[in-house]
Amino acid sequence: MKKISKRLLSMMLVFVMLFALIPFVAASAEETDGLDDGLPVEGVLVEDDPVDPVDDADDADDADEEPVFDALVLDEYEAPVLDAQNTHYIPEHSAIVKRDGTLWTWGNNSDGQIGDGTMLMRSTPYLALQEVTVASAGGIQTLAVRTNGDLYAWGGNTRGQVGDNTTSRKVFPVWINTTNTGGQLPRITDVSAGENHSLAITTTGDLYAWGDNSRGQLGVGVGISSSLRPMKVPGISEVIAVSAGSEYTMAITENGDLYAWGRNSSGQLGDGTTDDKFLPVNLGGLGVGLDGGVTNVSASFGRDSAHTVAVKWDGSLWAWGANHNGQLGDGTTTQRLLPRKIRNNGVAGAEAGPSYTAMIRTDGTLWTWGFNAHGRLGDGTNFESMTPVQVMDNVNTVSLGYNVTTVIKQDGTLWNMGANFENQLGDGTRTERWSPGYITNELRLTQLSPQDIATNQFIQRLYRTIMHRPADVDGLNFWRGELRSGRFTGSTICEWFFNSPEYNRVGRLAADRDRANRDFVADLYRTCLGREPDTRGYNFWLNQLNHSVSDKLLMAQFFGTPEFAQVCALYFIPVGQISITENADRNASMTMFVHRNYAEFLGRAPDRSGLNYWTGMMFNNNMSASWVSVNFVFSIEFVNKGYTNDQFLDFMYRGMMGREPDAAGKAYWLNIMRQYPTVEWARRVVFNGFVSSPEFARLCASFGVRPV
Repeated sequence: MKKISKRLLSMMLVFVMLFALIPFVAASAEETDGLDDGLPVEGVLVEDDPVDPVDDADDADDADEEPVFDALVLDEYEAPVLDAQNTHYIPEHSAIVKRDGTLWTWGNNSDGQIGDGTMLMRSTPYLALQEVTVASAGGIQTLAVRTNGDLYAWGGNTRGQVGDNTTSRKVFPVWINTTNTGGQLPRITDVSAGENHSLAITTTGDLYAWGDNSRGQLGVGVGISSSLRPMKVPGISEVIAVSAGSEYTMAITENGDLYAWGRNSSGQLGDGTTDDKFLPVNLGGLGVGLDGGVTNVSASFGRDSAHTVAVKWDGSLWAWGANHNGQLGDGTTTQRLLPRKIRNNGVAGAEAGPSYTAMIRTDGTLWTWGFNAHGRLGDGTNFESMTPVQVMDNVNTVSLGYNVTTVIKQDGTLWNMGANFENQLGDGTRTERWSPGYITNELRLTQLSPQDIATNQFIQRLYRTIMHRPADVDGLNFWRGELRSGRFTGSTICEWFFNSPEYNRVGRLAADRDRANRDFVADLYRTCLGREPDTRGYNFWLNQLNHSVSDKLLMAQFFGTPEFAQVCALYFIPVGQISITENADRNASMTMFVHRNYAEFLGRAPDRSGLNYWTGMMFNNNMSASWVSVNFVFSIEFVNKGYTNDQFLDFMYRGMMGREPDAAGKAYWLNIMRQYPTVEWARRVVFNGFVSSPEFARLCASFGVRPV
């Protein structure tokens, strides 16, 4: 039989340093000894917090959001290994967006994907477009978003992946502004180009898809073989990140849920099957620990050999799908149909390439493993590695192509390793590299310090968890300056975001107070604690809001937690504190106690001036709880209500003991009251008796206030 030669093609990546930059976090002492911190060696996890091979699915409580590595950092799409029976497109070109908004492309240009008006290969970077915020290179198409949210696309278009309602190639950027229904395409914040399909996220978190749908990769259901214009993907909203691979798609929603759809022949969707899915499937509820809290996902190319990796807020690394070259990193070659935790912590980001994987740790080191054709692992060899190999340090982002690995270091320099027969390294040669090689100073993306990079990541976190959208360029630059100058701290910038007109707390309260308070508490958990609220805590904070505790006081309590201090430390942000000027904002327990007196004795909500007065008297130790209550019980407002002695006792039981009166007790006190000549005298005797009771002492203890 005649042997069929296979031409190994390569790919490209897209780096966008404006919207996502991995924080450079100094390595802890236990993370400085190579692989003995949790990286699997020969199938065994060796780390301080090992994963139980039986019980590693018990991480369902990890549904927290800690965006250590933003999924929007880098759009890069890997290519599959070709076989003679199923030849398909692979990314062979590269695209990078500089900090100044210029988009540079190079590599294969057979379908006009460089965007220079020709189909001639480019061995060095070409300026393709300006005023760009994010871009993505796919199989034969390129996508870009401009600063005003407009979407542009160009290149190969055989399945409609450009989105201009044709199937003809485009050698120049084309404005894509119309949906499949003929309506105006909303403003776009992020894009992802797959092998033959494309996706875009709108400012409202909706997801649009177009191009090939033969395996359900658009997520729009069956019966649609392709779409020549963007279609809104049903069943998913509040999308913050998307990654397109070979005929499948992965997406993350604002609450950290992970969705998957499309081709599933290698289990790359992670739903426990190998069945294709034509609509988005939420991977939560599988009992494997991915019920929320996902911050980064990467889908690989390689139709029948694809795998997927994801990172959660806690720095844990997860992988699933094909594993014939050990690309999952679990020390085996066993295919995994369900997400499997590979590392418990310490991971800043991970990327899936065709049969290999790269991981950036929180100390900035880059590790690679799996298939190593043309030296793509960057370890100086072309030998496959079943275990992680450290390749570089001070790394900010990484992207994996078919035979090329591209890295941006924290100083903004661009480095490549791997094949170069299609000029995919962009260095003007066709010489492949087995070790990282410095490309050019011309494409230096940023001169930001590690602290600035971390600050950017913190700001992006606030936009996602509070504003529920990606950061805009102007906002990112402004707030980085405010934080780095010391004019704002972690506490004060969070307070500003929550009080901003865009968050619209006042308007939300007016429209639906209960819903607004629930959303506010949930947003505080995600922002300050990096996790979803637990039921007990959720109810505790909601109870405070319902008992006159202000937004400022609630925020101050969250900003004072050890968890918020840890979040700020992760991003090199000083915690600081917000300014408290009113007595009612100094102590939540005292505020709630005063609220209780208003509600129980006067039957109304407190006015702000009264709340400030009484909480101030307690906070400054001028009055005990009993002295505050006596002023309410014998106030003109209460006396003028004209309650009988019987009714008065009802108020005393409810207000001073927190319960309804028992018959015997009520009879006892009524008898006492008859022994005094005046109503006020009798009632003061009763009041003193209630103040002296153990029940009143316990009630005060529950509020943390002194009874007398």
